[in-house]
Amino acid sequence: MVWGYLAANGFGNLHFCNGTIKAPDYIRVLEVNLRPTLQRLFGRKRYIFQQDNARPHTVKITKTWLRRKRVPVLEWPAANPDLSPIENIWRILKRNMA
Repeated sequence: MVWGYLAANGFGNLHFCNGTIKAPDYIRVLEVNLRPTLQRLFGRKRYIFQQDNARPHTVKITKTWLRRKRVPVLEWPAANPDLSPIENIWRILKRNMA
């Protein structure tokens, strides 16, 4: 699995993960990658973080971490992967790597 971050004004790090990702693993990915990327891309400007409804994203421990770190999260419609721009980028990358 690959975790990535993109915004209108730039891209964040790609983080490659092996195996099943549970909430504590996801939080570590956010700590290492999300916060520095937000600082670099937005500084003190406002933003909204978007993620899908994958289990590690929606469990209480992750929601609590995001709330404590004051990361505003966009509400995500259930079972709707088509809205995710990162999914389209991932498809293009996979096609180009083949």
